[in-house]
Amino acid sequence: MEKWARVYPDDDAVSRNVLTTICNTYCLVNLVDNDYPNETCLWSILEQVIMLDSNQCTCEK
Repeated sequence: MEKWARVYPDDDAVSRNVLTTICNTYCLVNLVDNDYPNETCLWSILEQVIMLDSNQCTCEK
């Protein structure tokens, strides 16, 4: 957070708020697929994550 915050002025509350929100709510993920001859596995993994999330959702639709 400190390194990114240095890019913006100290009195820039909007930028500080955006950076804080991103820092507190997002995770950086690196996906490495070493099976070069096959198509990327990214879409398969995303579909599985979406299915898991939708199965766990308790909100009304």
